Amino acid sequence: MKISDHIWINGVFSREHQHRPAIASHSFQYGVGVFDGIMAYWNVDHYHLHLGPQHYERFITSSRQLGFKCTYSSETLVQATYELLNQHPSGKYYVRPIIYRPDAQIMLTGDFNQTTENVVISLMEIPINHKVQPIKCEISEHLRVSGRAIPVQWKVFAAYTNSYLARITAEQNGFDDGIMLNSNGDICEASAANIFFIDENNTLVTPFITKDIFPGLTRTFIINLAKSSGLQVVERTIKATEVSLFLAAFLAATLMEIKPIYQIASHQMQSENHPVIQLIRQKFTEAISV
Repeated sequence: MKISDHIWINGVFSREHQHRPAIASHSFQYGVGVFDGIMAYWNVDHYHLHLGPQHYERFITSSRQLGFKCTYSSETLVQATYELLNQHPSGKYYVRPIIYRPDAQIMLTGDFNQTTENVVISLMEIPINHKVQPIKCEISEHLRVSGRAIPVQWKVFAAYTNSYLARITAEQNGFDDGIMLNSNGDICEASAANIFFIDENNTLVTPFITKDIFPGLTRTFIINLAKSSGLQVVERTIKATEVSLFLAAFLAATLMEIKPIYQIASHQMQSENHPVIQLIRQKFTEAISV
C-alpha cells in the first residue's frame, strides 16, 4: 500500500516529497508530534469519512496538549480531506493527518513562538480487494507504556516506539501482532488496536479504559454497535491468564477495522466464523456504507 504523493499542508495542496523536517527537528529527534488516522470509504458516488469530525477533534486537542498551536478547526480539516480525496481516483483510503515542527531545534525546551508548525494530511490507498485475514498474537514481552509516563490518549509520535517494538518482536517470533500488558499483568491492547474477547455466554468482554489503554474511536463505535444489536458488553480488568477461557477474540482499530484472532500464544480460537464477530462485522459494514 503506497502513500500518495499529493498532500494538503498548511492550507495548500502540494507534493509529499517536497516537505521534510530538518535533521535537528524537534519532531524528528524527540518524537514530538501528533498524528491520527481516519478511513475514507467510496460509496457509489461519494466519500464517507468515518468518524471524521471526532478524529480531527482528538487530533486538535492532542496537538494543543502537547504544546502545538494548531489553528485549524475540525471543520476546516474535514473539508480539506474531502478536497484532497477528490483529487484522487475513487476508492478506499486511509487518511493520515500529522502535526510536526520541521525547523532545526536541538534544545529540548525553548521558545517555540516563532517555530514553524506543519499540519499535513496525506493518503494511503487501500486495495478494494484487500481481504481481512485472521491473525495470531503473542503476549508481548514489551509492556504497554504507562499513561503516567506518556499520555497514551494522545497519538504522540514517540509513544508508538512501544507499538513498533511489540509488533516487530511478534513478527520475529512467528506471530502477527503482540498483545501488551501493563505492569500488573492486565491486558491493555495490541500494538495498534484495541482488543475484544467473547466468552461462553456470547458476551463481548474488553479491557475498561485506564490511563494505560488507548480510548479508540473504533472501540467505542463497536461497543455501541454491539449494544444496539442486543449483545451484552462488559468492560473490566482482564488478566493474561484468562485468555484460555475465551472462545474468540478480535482486534479493532481504524485501519484494520475488525480483525479476528485465531490464536493467542498457544490458545486456539474459532474467531473467524463466530456468530458474534460475524454480526459485528456485518453491522460495521452497514454503518460505513452510507
